[in-house]
Amino acid sequence: MKLSKPIFVIGTGRSGSSIFYEMMTAHPQITWLSGLVSRFPTHPELNKHALRVLSWPLIGSTLANKLTPGEYYKFWNQHYPGFGRPHRDLGANDVTPRAKHRIRKAFENMVTPKRPHLMIKITGWSRIGFLHEIFPDARFIHLVRDGRAVANSMLQVPWWHGWHGPSQWRLGPLSAANQELWETHDQSYVALAGIAWNILTDSVDCARTGIDTSQFLSITYEQLCENPQATLQLALEFCELDWTLELDRMLYRTKLVNANNKWQQELSILQQTALQAVMAERLLKWGYELVDMPAS
Repeated sequence: MKLSKPIFVIGTGRSGSSIFYEMMTAHPQITWLSGLVSRFPTHPELNKHALRVLSWPLIGSTLANKLTPGEYYKFWNQHYPGFGRPHRDLGANDVTPRAKHRIRKAFENMVTPKRPHLMIKITGWSRIGFLHEIFPDARFIHLVRDGRAVANSMLQVPWWHGWHGPSQWRLGPLSAANQELWETHDQSYVALAGIAWNILTDSVDCARTGIDTSQFLSITYEQLCENPQATLQLALEFCELDWTLELDRMLYRTKLVNANNKWQQELSILQQTALQAVMAERLLKWGYELVDMPAS
């Protein structure tokens, strides 16, 4: 089936994109990636058949507990080996004719007349330029969260590669300005997590200039927590989708808690000060207020 206007949910990671994605994929007209694409990356049609079964009575409810929407980079790497872990953002010039053909074909083998809207979540580098080159009519929903909360959350997960230092952290070498900034804070890992957020959000800002404004929507995690229904409605309108009963059910069983203030509870005053200092300019740019820090 011909694929039209695929939707990509992007974010830095730890930004609320997962819960947003799970809520959106409750829509019965959306095709999403399940674990089957990771287990059988050369057979994307299995994903299509599995989503079709979800609408069947009894069997569908049982299967729903075993299939979860995710990013599944093993599938992406099958069609473009560098997609999962590039050291910089992927752009249009990275798309080869072979990759373009393989990726389009794989996704076209997934969508159905009942689920014509493909929605995929990607975190880390936005890959906007790369994806737009393959899908010129693609739409991008950018999930933004207070960078201080994102950085603090990164420090809590074992897969954050900042612990290995910038030479091995998958975001490429630090610029001279960022290196100086990091050195100013004694190579603090907290400061480095803040710099990571700066780099990734800057990359989105840079990449989005290459697409039409009508193809890009930015929403915040704070919006989602404060008014999930209005936020989902905004996203649905952007995707040209209507509200459904399934979304009502999803809202009823999903409890959203804004835990943005944890960075002030879990980091020392010195660490909080360093974190906010390296992010201040971009926090203000994205509409987040700075917190007054104690003198000591």
